[in-house]
Amino acid sequence: MRFCCVQGGRITSVTAGGQQIRAGVFIDATGRRAVLLRALAGTQGFDDGQFSGRQFDNRRFDNRQFNDRQTVIWARFGLPGVESGAEFGAGFGNSTWLEAAPNGWWYAAEVPGRAAVVALGTDPKLAKAGGVYKVHSWAAALSGTALIAPRLKQARLLPVSFRITASYSYRAARVVGENWLAVGDAACAFDPLSSAGIYKALVNGQEAARAICDGYREAYANRIHQDYETYLIKRAELYQAEQRWAKSAFWAQRQGRAQGEAQGHRSVSPKEMSTLA
Repeated sequence: MRFCCVQGGRITSVTAGGQQIRAGVFIDATGRRAVLLRALAGTQGFDDGQFSGRQFDNRRFDNRQFNDRQTVIWARFGLPGVESGAEFGAGFGNSTWLEAAPNGWWYAAEVPGRAAVVALGTDPKLAKAGGVYKVHSWAAALSGTALIAPRLKQARLLPVSFRITASYSYRAARVVGENWLAVGDAACAFDPLSSAGIYKALVNGQEAARAICDGYREAYANRIHQDYETYLIKRAELYQAEQRWAKSAFWAQRQGRAQGEAQGHRSVSPKEMSTLA
């Protein structure tokens, strides 16, 4: 989306792909990019719902309230064929594997095509300090895992698949307007460790449809807020459960932060977020 035109709190049109688009309702389903929300947040009066003007998509504007900043570093592995007769070290079957580590957590699962996806969720600063932004250093860190590395004994790392993805926990300050709403990760996003992404997307889509068709927009906004508050409590419980590395920067920071969020439900602004580890 290049820019949107708004008048009195209503979106009159958006321009994308060189075309001007007009509609009765606009839905931001752009995921963590939150393209429409960022454009709207740059308009004067957005916070009180009365805004007008022609606003360009601009990453400087962001009305989301963040609770954590993580980086997910992942790659694909080719697995040996069934005909090889490999058993131990031949993949992960139908299970999703999670393994905690001093500087984060590892995820592994098989995907179609005799391949597996393996990911490290960690702190950006720790990733930079540990050099795991580079594929060979990342692979070396993976080799130190107790549960996942042995299952990849006969697998082949595909370096070309190596990716680094931002994975923040946040909730948009406003998710509905006069004729627009945000859905999915554009409205709020959870820590991947919560394993709630698919369920959240399906339920969120159903609630958004009701909000559009039946006019229950306030109820929709309240649902997004309540779901996010519930997520913060569950997230706190999840991080508190790991006690082996209490002095590790990754776990110590998130256990303390999660406990405070669960008790006070406090989110931080994008400006504050930049100061967090």
